[in-house]
This record gives sequence, C-alpha cells and structure tokens, in this order.
Amino acid sequence: MKKRLLASCIGLMVLSPSAFADIHFSGFLTAAGGQIIDDDDGAITSYEGYDSKFNTKPETKLGLQIRSDITEKITAEGQLLSKGIDDFDTELEWVYMTYHISPYWMARVGRLKSPFFMYSDYLDVGYAYPWIRPPSQTYLDTRFSAFQGVDTVFDKNFGNWATTFQFHLGRVQDELETPIGTVERDVDFMAGFNVTAVYDYWLTFNATYRGARFKASSPQQLQDLIDGLKSFGDSPATGNEQGYPAADAINVENEFAAFYSFATVIDLEKWLMIAEYTVFDVKDQSTLEDHDSYYFTLGYKLDSALVHLTYNYGEEKPDYSFITSGLPAGLQGGLYNAVGPATKKTDITLGARFDLMTNTAFKVELTRFNVETISNPASAGSDLDGLLLSTSVDVVF
Repeated sequence: MKKRLLASCIGLMVLSPSAFADIHFSGFLTAAGGQIIDDDDGAITSYEGYDSKFNTKPETKLGLQIRSDITEKITAEGQLLSKGIDDFDTELEWVYMTYHISPYWMARVGRLKSPFFMYSDYLDVGYAYPWIRPPSQTYLDTRFSAFQGVDTVFDKNFGNWATTFQFHLGRVQDELETPIGTVERDVDFMAGFNVTAVYDYWLTFNATYRGARFKASSPQQLQDLIDGLKSFGDSPATGNEQGYPAADAINVENEFAAFYSFATVIDLEKWLMIAEYTVFDVKDQSTLEDHDSYYFTLGYKLDSALVHLTYNYGEEKPDYSFITSGLPAGLQGGLYNAVGPATKKTDITLGARFDLMTNTAFKVELTRFNVETISNPASAGSDLDGLLLSTSVDVVF
C-alpha cells in the first residue's frame, strides 16, 4: 500500500501548481455479477473468478483517469484503478508524459498500456466493447497490462485509410500467482510495434508484434526439482547428459518469446463482426507453454441494442521434448507436473448489450465453456463443460 500511495504522490507532483487549472477528470465503472449455473456435476469449482453462488466481486471495478495540459506540447496522464478481483485495492495502473511533436506524431514515456490486443488501450473500460469481458481465452491475464518504457505514435492518412503506427520499447517487473507458488517475472527487454488501419469508419485492421527477453524466479517446489535434476546430473555418464539439460530447461533464465496478433472489425449499419488471432511463441524449451487463440464475434443491431454470438478458442501447447526416458521416474513425473498438461479451451457466448443512455450500457451473457486437458504420463486427462451466466452495468463519466 505504501508503494502505491508513493506512486500516486509522484504522479501528482509531476503537475506544476500552474497546471492544476488545466486538469481534466474522467472515469468509468463496471458493476458486474455472475454465477456458474451448470458445473458438470460439481467437477468445475471456478471459472473467470465465479463459482456456483452469485458473486459481484470478480469483475466489478472503478477507474479514474486524470489528464493535465502542462504546455501546448506536453501533457501528463494517469489512471487509478480499483478492481474487485484485487480486493478493491487502488493502484496506479498507468501514468505517463506525452510530448506532441506535431498534430500527427507524439512520444510518450512512463508506465504505458501494453498494446497486445485490438482492445488493449481501453481494456479496463467495459463500456468500450460489446461483451462483459473480452474473449478470455485470447485476452489472458498473464499478458501484462502495462510496461515501463517509451513509445511513439504516428498517425497518417492514405486516401480513405486512417492509419496509426505505434513503436514501443521497455521492461516489466511483476509477480504472477501460479499453481506451484508466486513467481517474480522480470522482462528486462522488450520491443514491438502495433499498426491499425481504418477504412471509411466501417473497416478496421490491426496487427501487433512484440519480442521479449525475460527471466522468472523459481518457487520452492520448482527449485527442489531443479536441485534434484542437478544432483542426478552429478552422477556418472547418462546423468550428466540428461540431468543438467532438463534443469536448464525449466529454469526460466534469459528466455525469449514472441507475440503476434491480427484482428479485424467490420461495423456496418445493422451488423458487427470482430475477429482476432494471437500467437505466443516461446523460443526455447521451458516450463512456459506456447499458446494460440482466436475468436469470432457476430452481432446484430436493434435500435439501441446489440445481440451477439462469440466463439473463442485457446490452446496451450507444452514442450515435453527435454523429458527423456533416462531420467528417474520421480524426476520425470516432477517435470511433467512443472510443465503442465496441454489444454484446449472453448467458450461460446450468447449475449446482448442495451445502451440505456449515452454513457450507460446494460449487458447480459450466457457462456457455455469447455476445458479439455490432455493426458500425459503424470496426469490423467479430463473434458469438462459448464455454463456461466453473467450481467453488468457499464458507465463512463
């Protein structure tokens, strides 16, 4: 809490006394609730933070955005965010300073939004998109929402095409909660670009690339396995050839991964179509898994309402190639558990959005989800289905 308060104070100190007259405030609120109404005979205990009892905590959130025009060319912006999933702790989600080089070109420095996806810039603002939540097998929460660094954004028109080019460079240091404990993640270098092209307001294309070098701490359970592999590696002959390579593979140090995404939106008078495809590619053998995903949304507009159907698919593809038969059975089992099973997840969502006022939308959705876990030598597979009912009221102000 002290760190968050200190960060907030620093963000306010950026604004000189003369700038306070030019401070602009805006905000957003999502009041959401949901419940799993079919849990495959109790086999599913949680999905998207919800369980078999109605709960309003997982997706309820409040955000406040602050902007100040310091000079004609320099602005400062920040966002405070309080989310139910984080016990409503208030954090400085992003804060940065912008230098407007020209009306069409700007450079920014600070803590910036991570441009992974089509809707990354306003991912927290539920009012900005048709769903209660963006398709969750694509918009994974392990993709960090912000980074420390710099970027530059350039707008250019080509006939009826309005294009935006964004290039970014930075790093991320954060923590992740995993099934085997807390992991400290350090992305010490990343760089990438994002391109958006809009044709005559109804057709949008978006493409993203990001490459990152990173390392991560090993929870005690994983460190014990690494130590066991190295101990086996100290034994004669085959141990040297198999123990140390396996230990190196699961020790996340100087890894490199690439992320790609491609998206399109077709927004017509009566019809709305959205599609997005993403690839997360880990270049070396690791406990981290490659991940592919895609979704397609088709919506039909009825006055102030939108009825939509979304198909969303995500697949985690672990690499077991470094787990050799020469390792003791106990170490092999530990490696399979550390890497985790291959999974295929499918969500089919039928939803409706009703624009009650110019700044307020009510949404209701029914999601049939399937989680298929592929068996490996250390664990049996499973194929589970469930049904999630959720609603929200989204407001901007």
